[in-house]
Amino acid sequence: MHDPSQFEVKGGQDRFQYWINGTAGTVTETGPLESTLGGFPIHFRAVSKKQNLFRVTNFAPGVAVALETYNDFVRVNIHSSANGPHFAGSVGLMGSYPTGTKGVVQHPEECEMPKNVAASRRLREGALDTTDAKAACAHVRAPKEREACIFDVLATNDRDMASSYTV
Repeated sequence: MHDPSQFEVKGGQDRFQYWINGTAGTVTETGPLESTLGGFPIHFRAVSKKQNLFRVTNFAPGVAVALETYNDFVRVNIHSSANGPHFAGSVGLMGSYPTGTKGVVQHPEECEMPKNVAASRRLREGALDTTDAKAACAHVRAPKEREACIFDVLATNDRDMASSYTV
């Protein structure tokens, strides 16, 4: 069992500064970091000037954790090439693995996506409209992910936000 680790990143246009358990590091190019997270190697890739990927590997065969940043937003994805025992019985805010059944109560209350994306935000003068957001998110196939993409593009008024969503 590895010691738990804390990971924090702050970015700029050409470099990222990260902290692991209070120890700072800087990364400017794609490749492995000198630091590890819980003893596991970390690989960095600049996806774009706004988006970066930190991938923690070697937990078990076919398992990795991706810490993705887009501007000041952070997303954590757990990748597993097989439905093995690695996450069986895991439960979190997004549900249990592998079914996603929600057995955990979110506090103070469960967060739900707005039903009407256009009505969920007051758009300021000159902001993107729903048509623009739908066009930017057209590459996202899954309906729920596409709705989340549209919401995020409208909320941030940033068409490039759609690039943080995978197909």
